[in-house]
Amino acid sequence: MGFLKKLYELIKTEFDTNKTHLQAQGQSGAPTEIVRRELTDEIFLLERALLMNPKQLSEFDLTKSRELYRDAPFDELEFIVKNDLVSGQYVANARECVLDLYEISTVENENESEKYLGDDLAKATLNLLHRQAAQVLLLSGDDDNGRLAWLTKQPESFVQAALIEEGKPADAFDKVGYDEDLSALDIDYNEFLHKTSSEYRKNAEYAADKAFNKQATRQKRLIKKWEKRLFSAKGEYRMECEYQKSRAEKNLSRATEARREALADAFRLGEISEYYYRQRTEQLSSGDYSRLPGLFEADDLKNKSAYLKKHDLQDLSKAEADNILLLAKRRASEDKRVFFTKKFLSERKISSATRFTISEMRIDTELFYRGFSEGGELAGGVVEEIEEEPTKITIDVSEPLPKGDGSFALGGIKYVEPFDRRIDK
Repeated sequence: MGFLKKLYELIKTEFDTNKTHLQAQGQSGAPTEIVRRELTDEIFLLERALLMNPKQLSEFDLTKSRELYRDAPFDELEFIVKNDLVSGQYVANARECVLDLYEISTVENENESEKYLGDDLAKATLNLLHRQAAQVLLLSGDDDNGRLAWLTKQPESFVQAALIEEGKPADAFDKVGYDEDLSALDIDYNEFLHKTSSEYRKNAEYAADKAFNKQATRQKRLIKKWEKRLFSAKGEYRMECEYQKSRAEKNLSRATEARREALADAFRLGEISEYYYRQRTEQLSSGDYSRLPGLFEADDLKNKSAYLKKHDLQDLSKAEADNILLLAKRRASEDKRVFFTKKFLSERKISSATRFTISEMRIDTELFYRGFSEGGELAGGVVEEIEEEPTKITIDVSEPLPKGDGSFALGGIKYVEPFDRRIDK
């Protein structure tokens, strides 16, 4: 029994328990219709569950108030990247979900079976699988021998094959339509990256930070001006100098805080990279208004000596420094690819445009997405508070190199012959 079936059974049990109460409120319709309607409203739970491994799913306690899950921030793209989801696991989860959907959509009455196989729940579930498959494919860069691209580009065929494998009618969900046509996803993706990556230097937040640096520098000069005059000022003029200095300091503080909030909003909307957000907010906190960081770490890594000095690695041998720099460049290149992939998925409406950080995302107080350890398993311990700032990401040279070659090419996606045709051969 997969997650979808477990959730269905839980809602059905709740309905049976509260059946008298529901009838007293005048709610009509068969129990199956009510349960499926409730399950459709809670499809966000399935969205989370499909991106988890079995260990994480075991911590996903559905007996608790599901309102906690409903209100918790969730960014499926951030979760896919940070949880290092294995594409094969997602394909297995998707296949299990299709079979669960068939089982809960089939009732003894043949007329009802036809009705439930094409209702809102079936449409919401299969479209969720279709959308998430594209997300996992592009963000992980792993195609699982073509099966993930199969679900992305030919969802009807994938669903039919999953049903055939278990002896179910292949055409069960043929009446369910898909909201997006993703058959040309790789072409769109590469065109988008070519255009967007070359234009990104015109980023509005980067331009706003440039203008802010000039204004902040003028305010700092003004503060120093009134500080100097305070040394010799007396009487009412001294009070005026103190007032003007305090006013300039407050103006700078307010403007800096407003800029920091604007950066946080831009980060959550996917307009700036995590690297730029980190570096820029650190600059604002330290009062550094001299120069802007690179929009991506890959930009700053072009200066080898500056990188080694920043990370206090000047004493390393040339060979050691070169190896660390190579690793850093590959990671930075991958981060840049992931950033543009997120933008592509958002602009194609294959994901939400709103970003959350790992430290903000939770299901309940006992399961924080920021608590996943290496290998995708849950790190122990209960965290009482959510950090307001996202957890800092640093380079750990002991970790393995990221998957892929760090390029922007999708790669690996090609036509996959439907499963039923391959069986016939």
